[in-house]
Amino acid sequence: MKTLILKLREANFANILEIAFAGIIIVVSWNTLARVLLSVDATTALPDPGIWQLIYLSVLLFTGWLLLAWQLLHYFWHRLGFISFTHLVSHFNTLALWQQLGFYWASFALFLLAGIACVAAVF
Repeated sequence: MKTLILKLREANFANILEIAFAGIIIVVSWNTLARVLLSVDATTALPDPGIWQLIYLSVLLFTGWLLLAWQLLHYFWHRLGFISFTHLVSHFNTLALWQQLGFYWASFALFLLAGIACVAAVF
């Protein structure tokens, strides 16, 4: 836990600005989404903008979990002393074409199922 806190302290200023800017964009878009939908169609009922906000929330949650998983993967990959990702990619390029294609399809299927699970969790 101490190393994670030290790593966060060592983060450069540009990353902090990017995170803050992304947070501001998310808050502003969340607050204006319902108003925009109501201004486009005056006959829109109140639940209609709420449905779009739920879809927006599911996309945000999916993206957040994906980024968190990616950061944890890098953190644990480094802590366990595995080879670097660039070295792993060079070994991936030596695989046979059918093995690379199978890996791509498996990755796509897992990514799609994770996205469906995030949308299903919100609804």
